[in-house]
Amino acid sequence: MARGTRRTAFLLTTTAFAYLAGCDDTETVTEFGPGAEQFRLEQVSTGLLVTCGVAAAGSPAFCWGNNQTGALGIGTAAGPSDIRAVPTLVVGGLSFRSVSTSGEHTCGITDAGQAFCWGANEHGELGTTAQLQTCDVLIGAIRTIPCSPSPVAVAGGRTFSGITTSTDHTCAVTTTGQGFCWGENSLGQLGTTAALETCTVAGVAIPCAREPVPVAGGLSFASINTGALSNHTCGVTTAGQAFCWGVAGSGQLGTTATLDTCTTFGVAVSCAQTPVPVAGGRTFASVSAGGTFSCGVTTGNQAFCWGRNESGQLGNTTVTTCPIPGTNFPCATTPVAVEGGLSFAVVEAGSAHTCGVTTGSQAFCWGSNLNGAVGSTAAPATCVIRGITQDFEFPCFRTPTAVTGGGSFESIDTGDEHTCAIATSQQAFCWGINEDGQLGDGTTTNRPTPVPVARPVPTI
Repeated sequence: MARGTRRTAFLLTTTAFAYLAGCDDTETVTEFGPGAEQFRLEQVSTGLLVTCGVAAAGSPAFCWGNNQTGALGIGTAAGPSDIRAVPTLVVGGLSFRSVSTSGEHTCGITDAGQAFCWGANEHGELGTTAQLQTCDVLIGAIRTIPCSPSPVAVAGGRTFSGITTSTDHTCAVTTTGQGFCWGENSLGQLGTTAALETCTVAGVAIPCAREPVPVAGGLSFASINTGALSNHTCGVTTAGQAFCWGVAGSGQLGTTATLDTCTTFGVAVSCAQTPVPVAGGRTFASVSAGGTFSCGVTTGNQAFCWGRNESGQLGNTTVTTCPIPGTNFPCATTPVAVEGGLSFAVVEAGSAHTCGVTTGSQAFCWGSNLNGAVGSTAAPATCVIRGITQDFEFPCFRTPTAVTGGGSFESIDTGDEHTCAIATSQQAFCWGINEDGQLGDGTTTNRPTPVPVARPVPTI
């Protein structure tokens, strides 16, 4: 499928679901094949058609994949066919502690704690009211949106410890534990009921915040997370309690409590406009918000997931029906244990698949294996999405499956239909769909198992 066509089709499908490097020239690694040139990363983030990371040497940021919205931060954006299949340096000379990309836009926290964003700004997701340029993007048809292909400072001058991006909104945590969000708020994804501005998206007025607004409730957060295609957000407080907010129609908030009603594009949907506690009373070390589901790891290293499960993304085979009236898909409205008895250090929820790294540094994935997102050569099961006019069958894994290659990993991140991870050697590997170069191996060939990310392109 053409890049723009595929992007539009997936976004429409996802919306429907919700509403119903180092520079050492001498070193090589052999974990996934002899002679692979090493590109060292401290951290990696995957989004829709885009991947970004922070290099181990000097902390510059690099991005690769589709650059139509300027999400690669390379200073230019030449339209829907502008792709970079190898890591390309983010302009501006900034040193980053971490980056997060939705694929539409990217944000990062510098070593000094300052937040910068770049890419699309149609919903106010860059966190600035500064006058920006425009980008031509393919969303059904070519249209022009406000964007910045270079990093711009997030308004407010706050010092942040972490940042997370979704397609239409961004959230961050200050060094004092306060949560802030900005961008679209039509589904409560900013976590506030405060009066906001109005942004116009495709001719429709929506509530938004062009500058950071505090998350309601006065909670002290250790971290906040929202996925590349998520319309909900989750966070863990400094006391280890998990909270979620935003759209709730698939159980992704992890609660059976009575919630709010949000209206978007004339459709009323269940939502939480302010943070609600995830049921179960467990103490979490981290949480991750996926497309229409969420996952978390407890302080005891046990993984739990909740929300939609027709792709097996919850990692639990007992979730076969959904208690939400009017639904025709399996889901869990409260956390269920990921099967397999594994002890996880981290778990990351993607659009329809999930991956984690165990305390023994082994990578496992489960859920949709479209285009090889799970990264395993094992025989998959068949999952089904029930459509209005026809059903869609696709390969999936309903429980954790070891990523092929037996590597030792320290971190992992899941995007749309691709995954990237950092080995304990700090070598970066990616697998899954690659039609826009998002795997960073210098090709646009899909990879069902891990391939090393290529060294960055030279800069002048």
